[in-house]
Amino acid sequence: MLFPDKLKKSALWPNLQKAEEAGCLLFADLSFAKLLMEDMPDKNELTAAFLCHLSLSVRNGHLCVYKKEGVLLPSPESLWLADIPTGDLEGVLELLKRLTREDVKLPESVVTDVTESTKNQPVTPICLSNDRYYFQKYWIFEAGFSKTLQSILTQQPTLILNPADVKARLDKMLDASMLNEQQAGAIFNASQTCFSIICGGPGTGKTYTAGHLIRIFFQSLTAEQKELYEIALAAPTGKAANNLQKSLFNALSGVADFNGKITAKTLHSLLDLRNLRNFGSKPNKSLSADLVIVDESSMMDAKMIATLFDSIKTGARIILLGDPYQLPAVEAGSLFSDVIKMLKNRSGNYVSELQVCLRAELKEIISFSQKVKEGKASEILSLLEAPSENAAVSKIHILQEYSSKEILDFILDQAEQLIPKAKYELSEDPLTLLQSYNNFRMLSPLKNGLFGVQEINRLMHQRRLGKVFFEEYATAPIMITANDYKMDLFNGEVGVLVSRKERKNVSFGDGDFALFSGSASQPYRKIPAILLPKFELAYCLSVHKSQGSEFNHVILFLPQGSERFGREVLYTAITRAKRKLQIWGPNAIIEQTIYNRSERLSGLIPSEKIK
Repeated sequence: MLFPDKLKKSALWPNLQKAEEAGCLLFADLSFAKLLMEDMPDKNELTAAFLCHLSLSVRNGHLCVYKKEGVLLPSPESLWLADIPTGDLEGVLELLKRLTREDVKLPESVVTDVTESTKNQPVTPICLSNDRYYFQKYWIFEAGFSKTLQSILTQQPTLILNPADVKARLDKMLDASMLNEQQAGAIFNASQTCFSIICGGPGTGKTYTAGHLIRIFFQSLTAEQKELYEIALAAPTGKAANNLQKSLFNALSGVADFNGKITAKTLHSLLDLRNLRNFGSKPNKSLSADLVIVDESSMMDAKMIATLFDSIKTGARIILLGDPYQLPAVEAGSLFSDVIKMLKNRSGNYVSELQVCLRAELKEIISFSQKVKEGKASEILSLLEAPSENAAVSKIHILQEYSSKEILDFILDQAEQLIPKAKYELSEDPLTLLQSYNNFRMLSPLKNGLFGVQEINRLMHQRRLGKVFFEEYATAPIMITANDYKMDLFNGEVGVLVSRKERKNVSFGDGDFALFSGSASQPYRKIPAILLPKFELAYCLSVHKSQGSEFNHVILFLPQGSERFGREVLYTAITRAKRKLQIWGPNAIIEQTIYNRSERLSGLIPSEKIK
């Protein structure tokens, strides 16, 4: 073996070693390059740097790296040097310039050129397609999704709805002010194709529109068809699935003969993905549904959306609902927004955008989020510095001389006034407790650090437990982090834990329980704490994990490091608030966050648009 177990400080790759020490790379990136180059005769640093860049790019959500004629995207500077002082990195800076400027040659043992379709699945760890380099699995996911999507776009729905009949029904709904013009147009478009996207910001009525679409479909069926026609509702998280079901059932109330048996599920449950780590591009089962509606589609990563589309039967309709301006999935890929860009100006009316906010309490927040989408940093800072009286959006101003710990304590003092008291009396109404916790949430883009989710949750829980005596019951918001199909609890679902404070760190007792949102007939679920799957405290949520949820009042932390997530993180956090949003963060960080974008590379966007 020509490499040691660890890359020591040596003359082998001195600039990459320095880049790792400075925090530009992780040891995992360097190890990836080491592994692939182990059998290469030429172990030059430029090739190793390219492999590190591919690894780093995928960790940042990109499906691929684009390289051609002096263009390299994502740019190495944007990923390697984010928040990194460059004073002692002259060699690294020169290496990054060479990485963009010079060609990189990878042997056939490492990369397969799949630009021309091949019958056999590539076996090399890297694939090259149209000047884009992929990890093998991500090329398989993207290529599979793209092929399936193109097939669906050419199909005719098994259930054909007469355009004139649909338009007549929509005209009646418009006359009765049940729909606006954009919503009616979205329903008409979806009624004529096998694939449709209904997108828009919060309060524009995406799921409400989908409910009336189902209403029209159902009313168009014969009695025999109603017995056979299957509808599937799904979302990436349990919370989003529950919201989807409630919204659709409100729209479907009063529909004659509607049996009300449609149940929204998580995508994991719908596709029977019992073990997410083991599923690939092929689904565990094909769906028998004739109409599939998926909400919060921006949260689907590449392998989830590839698996979903591969499960759709020929002639079925699939309708995606979502907001393309929200943060993309935690894992690699943002194919939902890519498809919107790809199809928006294409004939066929596959994409319908709802732009009218229908909820009066959201209009100021939506107006603010629109400025974020447009990158109007100076206007946003002006609004935050001098908000109008009783403004829905404001900044938490704290004197600069205070330490970071004092700033956090001050904000936690405010937050503690907005949640239920720590002590729980068994005579209290569980539903009231659950609703009270769901009124407010803190959000942060960061996981670690003083202003990261973990530390904020630890400090808040610590101060609240101090107000509860031993043997008394304490309350705490929690988020489920693992799917439990038997308990019908799924990753991302938020609830409230009620447990007795013990003198020792012991397991839950008989009286300990957790509360979760339920259905219209059963507003909440009460589950013994001892039966809970893995969970974490949720006084503060990551902005990523808050997607699919809404709270009356939100406090958003934007500490240093938030800017690398781009304006999408700010937009997503803003649109979680229904009535009030407070932001804390240095002006320079807020400004840089707005200037940055978190767009991800994929093969669905043409090369000329990448440049």
